[in-house]
Amino acid sequence: MQDRKGPDLGYQVPGNLVPGTRAPSPISNLNRALSTPIMTIIIENISKSFSTRQVLSKVTLTVNRGEIVTIMGENGCGKTTLFNIVAGLLEPDEGSVSINGQNPREVFPSIVFQDYRESLFPWLTVRQNIEFAYTKSVKSGKRPPFETEGLIEALGIKDLADRYPHELSGGEAQLVGIARALAFGSEVVLLDEPSSSLSFDMEQRFHEVLLKYREKMQATVLLISHDPREAVHISNKVVVLSKNPARVIRCLDIKPGYYNEFLNELIRLLRWRCQ
Repeated sequence: MQDRKGPDLGYQVPGNLVPGTRAPSPISNLNRALSTPIMTIIIENISKSFSTRQVLSKVTLTVNRGEIVTIMGENGCGKTTLFNIVAGLLEPDEGSVSINGQNPREVFPSIVFQDYRESLFPWLTVRQNIEFAYTKSVKSGKRPPFETEGLIEALGIKDLADRYPHELSGGEAQLVGIARALAFGSEVVLLDEPSSSLSFDMEQRFHEVLLKYREKMQATVLLISHDPREAVHISNKVVVLSKNPARVIRCLDIKPGYYNEFLNELIRLLRWRCQ
């Protein structure tokens, strides 16, 4: 007889879980292929305040090599502050962050910021922006899994290749920013709301390319999102932060084949957290 109990979610949230239809996960094959994970990003007891307002309170999180981990929480809870600390752009008041045992300032990850348009060189075309990152990566000894033209083709931006950033819509500019970040070819990828301006078809192409990139590079990906569907669809783990001062209140380990169950549970958890 088929087991109908569903996955062991490891914790309880108020309300009954509405069972969904089992669906194959796009990360299941890679999960089976990954051997014993190597700890890549270690965040230990991070606290941060601005003036008299405490934003983060003893946030602890480990992202293993080959994982995609998504951080969720309401606006202003401290997600981007944590992101900037991991990227080496801010110093924490307390705690530490290491990437492969190194200080974040010594590591050069592939990054997509919230202000994605600001990261593009306005005097270069789309193709030249992507090629700049790819060339810099190759010269530094990296081996990016996608060349410039391959990324342009995979992300469906061939018609944009000869335009300049000021000629792009918000979604187009965001997709180009993603392309340029992945062209850099780092084994650590940091993405701050990378699909906030993307249309549905753009988002699907982005997810496909990101999963291929992760598989080819065994890359470690830390992603911030407000979309629970995106989080469950592409992540190995989803971390939910509380209101200010932010702390980790739940970490969902997404099990392949239970997309709907985990989506329902994550939505219920987010609603419960906001009460």
